[in-house]
Amino acid sequence: VVIVPPAFGKTKEVLFGLALTLIENFRRLGKPLAVIRYDGIRRKGESHKDPEASEPPYEMLNASTSQGAEDIKTILDWLQLNPKVRASSVVLVTFSLSALEARVVLREEMYRRRVHYWISCMGSLEFRAMMNRINCGLDLLEQHQLGIKLGLYPILGNLISHEPYARDIIANAVGTLEQAREDMRHLDLPITWIYGQHDQWIKSEFVRDVMSVQANAPREVISVPIGHNARTSKEAMRMFGTITSLIHRFLHKTSIQTILPSKKDVEILRRAEKDRLPPRHLKNREAYWHKYLMSDNDLLGFDIMAMSNDYQQLMHDQLLALDLGPADRLLDLGGGTGNFAEHLLRSGRDLPSEITLADLIPEAMKKAAAKLVTPFPVLRDPGRFNRLALDLEMSRFLPVRRFLNGEVGTFEEMADKIENLALESAIKIQEDYSPRLHRILRGERITPALDDWLKTQFDLHEYHIIGDFNRAARYVQGLTPEKPEFRRILMPGMLEGTLHLPVKPGWYNKILMSLVLSYIFNPAETLREVRRIIAPGGLLVLSTMRPDTDSSGPFTRLLEKIESMPESDLPPDWPKARLLDSLRSFLNDAEALSDLEEAGTFDFFDPEKLDGLLEEAGWKSVASIPSFGSPPQGYIIVAKARTAYD
Repeated sequence: VVIVPPAFGKTKEVLFGLALTLIENFRRLGKPLAVIRYDGIRRKGESHKDPEASEPPYEMLNASTSQGAEDIKTILDWLQLNPKVRASSVVLVTFSLSALEARVVLREEMYRRRVHYWISCMGSLEFRAMMNRINCGLDLLEQHQLGIKLGLYPILGNLISHEPYARDIIANAVGTLEQAREDMRHLDLPITWIYGQHDQWIKSEFVRDVMSVQANAPREVISVPIGHNARTSKEAMRMFGTITSLIHRFLHKTSIQTILPSKKDVEILRRAEKDRLPPRHLKNREAYWHKYLMSDNDLLGFDIMAMSNDYQQLMHDQLLALDLGPADRLLDLGGGTGNFAEHLLRSGRDLPSEITLADLIPEAMKKAAAKLVTPFPVLRDPGRFNRLALDLEMSRFLPVRRFLNGEVGTFEEMADKIENLALESAIKIQEDYSPRLHRILRGERITPALDDWLKTQFDLHEYHIIGDFNRAARYVQGLTPEKPEFRRILMPGMLEGTLHLPVKPGWYNKILMSLVLSYIFNPAETLREVRRIIAPGGLLVLSTMRPDTDSSGPFTRLLEKIESMPESDLPPDWPKARLLDSLRSFLNDAEALSDLEEAGTFDFFDPEKLDGLLEEAGWKSVASIPSFGSPPQGYIIVAKARTAYD
């Protein structure tokens, strides 16, 4: 049995790729294996949360190392008592801060005897130094020991209660490297520690230091080319293959060449796991993006990234990809506070005849104008610099219209296009497709007789989805005058919604979408509309963060850059203390955004998936450029609208 506790701030679904890799390989070899994933108590997911901490962003409010350790003990106790699973061997696989919880458990001989092998992946050796790096030099344990109360404090986008959390870390003696050495000296079970070569939260020298302590059991250190995050990327799947091989070697004394799951199997399981998670919706998109771009408390918000060499590399690579000239008209869609426009103006390159900055947040564009127009008087020329407030989210009813028009091949394809329509339900409905269901899904009025037929033909969940889709189809066709109420699916907004961006067809010949497409619910619809407004032969340049994007490298490099700069070299009105506070705040905002990506609210595309979206929307990809740091945390796609000859 392989036990996989959740990492800090994560749900059990995050590590589905590891479970899939383990099960598929052991099944192929005809050898029994069970994988146990679970959600921690007082953490994100489906297990118990106190009433005051039941909703985002407070789910981790009462989390503690002690509770995490108790959760592991509970699973080990269950393995002793349950009638279904008998564990001949138990392997514990932990990630990140859950390594601290494992240490607390393994100190107790009774539980240590029940665990036969421990693999720690990107595991934290201690709390203090790691948190200092994450919090830009702020020592959370020292603050507590000095009596400084930070109250609700964010760690990687997760709010914790500082005093009880720090007190628990100190009580469990997992705060320092010396305590880690002492534990490792007494843990008489085989341990493998895997660290990421690009992981800036975990120091490799700490790993080798602690793992070199003499002990009465084997020790092994393995480095892999990955950052701190591991979920669905190619690097993560290869590491899961390594873990599978290590476990097989431990259990059966032979090494195996693991076979990684197919991309299709990974994608199907990813969507299934996402569908079973409680939805994490943005209650107010405008408020969310306003805070993300502008921040609060006189901090810099997204503009702190303008100091990052990794981010400036992305701006530079996008500028080269656009290949701007004096005759071009540039539209920066989702341009925020104007960072790309500023990079363009400071580059000294030829400026396009027209620069239009478009964004959902008017205050962000106002900030852009304030920082651009004064230092660059050329922008004051009539028609040279324009701002356009718009929403890139197209009407949620457009996919229903496409289904009715026969532009969608199967009902299963609607799972990615309608919120809360789970892939499993869409497949069930597609499998029972019939002429009668065909008419219902296209808006035929559901009579009592048809309603009785649906109830006997489908489970309750699918019955409600079919009823909702029927209402949406009737609304789109004008068969019902008012927007209906839905029981299962979500269709925010009205039918009118954003059917078209407020731009003339073919007006711009160069369009940039920098780090924006991932945050649109139905990006294919937006890409179709962008195709309408681009001139024949025009270039679309878009960028996205890669799956399993790792913030540890870019943020650590930016922190080191800020700390090394003399005050005289800092931008005006940006003292070092303000920069560090802004960086600390933005890291938490960025990690909270990654959390929404893991929950399925957003989607960081791999190149193959993005190519598929572009193809669906009538584009062809002509270039792909890795960017945003080393190793690259994002990439750029250059695309052109397909023609009849393509």
